[in-house]
Amino acid sequence: MYVANRLVIPNLKQSDLPRFATGEIKLDTLTKEYISKNLEFQYIVVESSEEAYRLESKARSGVTFGQSPLLNPL
Repeated sequence: MYVANRLVIPNLKQSDLPRFATGEIKLDTLTKEYISKNLEFQYIVVESSEEAYRLESKARSGVTFGQSPLLNPL
């Protein structure tokens, strides 16, 4: 939902609104397209859930990549 709220909805045009009402376009579809075209994923394999939570906390606080993420910061 964060991607839709923060990145997709703000870029909608007034002319898109009636197309939602008719079902011609759907927010889920636009969000999936946005993710596919504009975002990338990274992952790392860790030994334990504790290690995963620690790494997540560092990433969300900006330590891992040198900046806080746009989505899901601490």
